[in-house]
Amino acid sequence: MSALPKFFLKLAPKDVILLSLLVILVSSSLVVGIEKTWLQILVTCFVCIALDVVLNFVKKTKFFFPKAGLITGLILSLVLPLEVYPLIAAFAAVVAIASKHLLRLERHQIFNPATFGLVASGLLFKIPFGWWGDSIPWLVVLLGIVTVLRTRKEIQVLGFVVTYTTIQYFFTKNLGSIAGFEVLQTALATNSWFFALFMVPEPVTSRLPFRLSPVFGFIAAAAGFNLALVKFTPISNNSLLLGLLVTNLIAYIYFYLQRRESRVP
Repeated sequence: MSALPKFFLKLAPKDVILLSLLVILVSSSLVVGIEKTWLQILVTCFVCIALDVVLNFVKKTKFFFPKAGLITGLILSLVLPLEVYPLIAAFAAVVAIASKHLLRLERHQIFNPATFGLVASGLLFKIPFGWWGDSIPWLVVLLGIVTVLRTRKEIQVLGFVVTYTTIQYFFTKNLGSIAGFEVLQTALATNSWFFALFMVPEPVTSRLPFRLSPVFGFIAAAAGFNLALVKFTPISNNSLLLGLLVTNLIAYIYFYLQRRESRVP
């Protein structure tokens, strides 16, 4: 943690995530064209914030600005395809926030909201995701490292990156068409750094003890890769995201069993 500048250490983890996403959003929009991104950004962020506020009000929660809802909206807009239909963007946002409030057990949410909303929209509308948040890879990696260190999820992310790269390396190597170093470059290039650094380490839905956090990354990578091999287009199109949802569920089951065991006299 001491490797981070004091400025970031003074910020709450959620604020570091939000600030990093905003920088990536603005920079990537300038690269791909603001005219292609502004509407889906507006729709996803507005719907996420508004629905979060409404559902908190219904639950009689004291009013606060839903930073988590804004973060969800930003992630949705950075992953959805460019110039996606506004209704699809709104659908993804509604499902994402609804899953956070409704898909809970013992008051704990199970799934990463943005991932759940993206998977639902991808399976229903069969859209190819844009992942335009990766438009400036070095910026994503730089801010992602800062965010991961601040949220103390570095071992979890390392587990994902190492596992996914290793699987891709041997899978590509078996094709036998390129040399060893080029195989490694190809394996690294197939990884979405935005996914690895901003979606895999989501703090609330990856609740495993620190010592087991590499296991979360390992399962997410293995599940995502294996689902990509399924010859069913909607699943293949969402393989990493589906793998993350599977891992969220496994992490919650472990968390639930640990809580239940601790209650046994």
